[in-house]
Amino acid sequence: WLVTGAVSIALALIYSRDNDGTNVLLFVLSSVLLVIGGAVRERGEAQRRLAEVQTLSEAERAQRTLLEERARIARELHDVVAHHMS
Repeated sequence: WLVTGAVSIALALIYSRDNDGTNVLLFVLSSVLLVIGGAVRERGEAQRRLAEVQTLSEAERAQRTLLEERARIARELHDVVAHHMS
């Protein structure tokens, strides 16, 4: 972006008699494109991070369900063994 601005200023100085303001327009348009490109990239990264977090939370939920089921089975087995022992 800065290189575009420097080139447009240099060209404006070289061709000062034919200067119709296109260098300013070029500089402004390039800055707008730079901002739009950065916003699109940030949005893509945010969506990727959100998908990653959702995947992790689904995996954690599945792990928690598995552990709860194991604990329930262990309690039932303990109750059965304790009943037979008494």
